[in-house]
This record gives sequence, structure tokens and C-alpha cells, in this order.
Amino acid sequence: MNKLWVFGDSMSCNHNKWILDDPNKFVWPEIVAESLNLELINKATIAIGNDTIIKTLSNNLWKIEPSDRVIIGLTNPIRYKVQIEGQNQDMPFYLQSNHPNKKLKEILFNFHNNIIVRAHDELLKDYYTQVINIQKVLTKQKTQSLIWSWYAQVLDDTLENYAYKGEFNMYDRLEDGHFSYLGHEQFANNILSVLEKNIGLLTSFTNKDDSGLFVWKDLKPLI
Repeated sequence: MNKLWVFGDSMSCNHNKWILDDPNKFVWPEIVAESLNLELINKATIAIGNDTIIKTLSNNLWKIEPSDRVIIGLTNPIRYKVQIEGQNQDMPFYLQSNHPNKKLKEILFNFHNNIIVRAHDELLKDYYTQVINIQKVLTKQKTQSLIWSWYAQVLDDTLENYAYKGEFNMYDRLEDGHFSYLGHEQFANNILSVLEKNIGLLTSFTNKDDSGLFVWKDLKPLI
């Protein structure tokens, strides 16, 4: 059976099974896989950064067949994984934990805010370059793939607001910003529409079209 491979963060999986706990309802990767009659292989994990998303994609690249489909969801570029005392920790979420080593936490805090955050724009471009190059490999072997991101790809005029600018408010969401079951259904319908058009990269979001569907603007054809 052909497969649908999904890579991403919490926006590409059930981020909280205590909230979305209805066994008769599904999140968007499940809806897309069922609609396309594909076996779902979902490698998305909550709270991870683009470094882990791209690493996971790279480590599974050899398993992906030409007849499979791949959806890659990128995230905030100032997320990343670090090794601390022999354990993988996800930044910047680790800084919010009650870690006993206050000096280490201070060092990491300064590194994150003075180095990583200031490199935001270059990191964003670099991650997109990496994943687009991987997409070229998939395209070369005739595997259809799609790159998207919930995260705004253009900063606002103040260059200070790195949060998304509300484009995802078109989808029904929970208080924590993740999709509700209705939001998952809405997003899945648009993913299916874009895959049918053989679009490879989604760069921004816009409002509903005449048919009532939410659509993307600045669509780029498959590379």
C-alpha cells in the first residue's frame, strides 16, 4: 500500500489527546491519508524545531517510494534541540522548565536571546533552502511532496513580531492555537485541493474563495 509521509511539529499531529479524544474524529493527516487511500506514516512530534524535522525527514528519505506522498510542515526557526547532561532538550521550551542548574539556564538563556533570536531571518532562509533541496530529490524520483508552515514567513514592519500574523485564524482553533477537529477538517480539505493541483510550496495564506474554501496565495508549482 502506498504511503503518506508527514513530517512536522504539533500542528501536524494530535498535539493533546486529552483535548482531542474523540475516537470517531480525525486530525488532518488522517483525513488526507484516508481520502487518498494511503497508509499514514506520521513522524510529526510536538515542540520540535526545524532541525529535528529535517533530520527526521533525511533519516527516512531512503524509505520513501516514488508512489508515496510527502507533506513537510516547518515551524518557528528559533526552535532547536540541544544535548544537556546526556538528554535531548527542546529549546526554547527548556528555558521554561524548573531546571536546578540556574547557571546553565542563564547561559542558555543568553545564548538563545543574543545569538539564536538575532539570527532568526537567516535561520528561516536556511531551513527553507534545506527542505527545498530535499524536495528536489523527492521530485527527481517522482514522489509528490508539499512544504507548508503555520509560521509567518514575512516579518511585520517592526521586525519584532516573530509570531504568525493571524493567517491561521481562518481555521477553527482551540485556545492554545492548535486546530480543533473542525480546523483539522478545514485544513485537510485545503491540503487535498493543493495536492490535486500539484503545488509543491505554500508561502502564505489568504481568505476564502468564491466556493467558500480557504485558499493559499503565492502558490509555487512543484519544483
